[in-house]
Amino acid sequence: MPCNKADLCRAIITVSNPSFFALNKTQVLSRACVHSILQKALYVCVNITSQNNNLCLHPIFATYISDDKRNVSYNLGMAIAKFYSEKLLSIQNLSRVELLKKANAITFTRSSKSRPDLVGRDKNGIWHVFEAKGCGEAAEVCRESTLARAGVAANSLGTEALVWADESLCSR
Repeated sequence: MPCNKADLCRAIITVSNPSFFALNKTQVLSRACVHSILQKALYVCVNITSQNNNLCLHPIFATYISDDKRNVSYNLGMAIAKFYSEKLLSIQNLSRVELLKKANAITFTRSSKSRPDLVGRDKNGIWHVFEAKGCGEAAEVCRESTLARAGVAANSLGTEALVWADESLCSR
């Protein structure tokens, strides 16, 4: 299923947007808009390029220090999970597990430090768990570690995992 930069921008802005949740506490719309919309859209615009109808990491990504790479990779992974959850599973909203836990809206059936990144419910009311990964590792190592982590994370919720590891953005 094709995904372009505009699709990815919309997905990164709409995936479990915590700044809008915080708006009630801070009442600073401009700060929420900058963080929730502009900063996230810039992750896509600056770090993604299109080559032969494929999305690729821009060469600038290779120049970042590891903390910056991790932040960009995390946000792009969340956006890709959001895009494909909508297109393939008709899930309109994904929520970050850490925010749900903080709000006491979710409980875990097993004690584990490993948690999934996102959860969402499809139009039939079935919950899905997402472990979204952007990778700097080789694709095979990325896929194996992501699947292993997602299994442990989903197990902590007492459900099965659905994993979105975007191998097209993984280093080869």
